[in-house]
Amino acid sequence: VPGCVGQTLSEGPLAILREGARLVTSAEDVLLDLGLEPQPDLTAAKTERPPQGENELQKAVLKALLREPLGIDGLCAATGSDADALIAELGVMEIMGQIRRESGNIFTLAIRVSPTE
Repeated sequence: VPGCVGQTLSEGPLAILREGARLVTSAEDVLLDLGLEPQPDLTAAKTERPPQGENELQKAVLKALLREPLGIDGLCAATGSDADALIAELGVMEIMGQIRRESGNIFTLAIRVSPTE
């Protein structure tokens, strides 16, 4: 919901809607608006494997996340690392596409396609 009618902070979003704005919920929506046909996911049929860690902390995080999605406290307990070092490493791992941050700051593995196939 863009906002309540009559509130100052809602005037901008409501004006954009009046001008014909469309809701975008995915990249597919953008492609369709541009007149392009979304391509099927070519990686879905390939075998997937978990990512590999580059250092001992990353390996410990990945091993813990193989069992179940965890929050910061759970990862600290599983890896024996302090929260500050872990948060920094999780950021790097997220950028590298090794893990995903879900709602509630729960971390899960990001499965990648095996390069051998």
